[in-house]
Amino acid sequence: IYSTPKFKEKARDILNKEEFFLRDHVVGDKSVLPGVGYLEMSLAAGNLANPRSAVKKIKNIIWSQPIVVDNEMVSFISLKPKNSQTVHYEIKTDKGIHSQGILIYQNDDSDDQGVIEYTVLPIKEIEARCQGEIFKEEIYQRFKDVGLIYGSTFQSIEWIKVNKNESISKIKIHPELRNQFEEFILHPSLMDGALQTIIGISFSDEINN
Repeated sequence: IYSTPKFKEKARDILNKEEFFLRDHVVGDKSVLPGVGYLEMSLAAGNLANPRSAVKKIKNIIWSQPIVVDNEMVSFISLKPKNSQTVHYEIKTDKGIHSQGILIYQNDDSDDQGVIEYTVLPIKEIEARCQGEIFKEEIYQRFKDVGLIYGSTFQSIEWIKVNKNESISKIKIHPELRNQFEEFILHPSLMDGALQTIIGISFSDEINN
């Protein structure tokens, strides 16, 4: 990605099918940019455009259409300020707008007043409530059966435990990706594993029976 002066259109990214996050994220027979990829792109562009203040929060995220890459595709990230610390972003290709949302920088005075709240989840309690359990090989076979073809670097889940309303998993980075882990803010393999864990709730009826 390269950036232009602060908050000016546009940053550009060239997406190549051989990148692990496209090679190993296949829907049907198409290499599709993972949902978290749009967030990572917006964070990278936002931090490059305003290096004096890091992006602390993303909100109002819309994924309007997937980016499907046959070989290579050029995407553009436009940044438009709402105020001194809040920026609207759009991710576009020649197919149109694919995602948009709001980046909030540190010390924002907008409606959020710069306060970011975090919730600490009771992990042990959730795990105790999730009685159904399946392991890696079965998890990714189930995904494959419905057309979600995850290659090795996107098979980050070791196990999932579920009930009808909750799921919890152990997620592990693939050895191939360890040397480039620090290149990402929201690592696509780990973050997609979190989204895969949510899909795991759909397995609950079969597992618990």
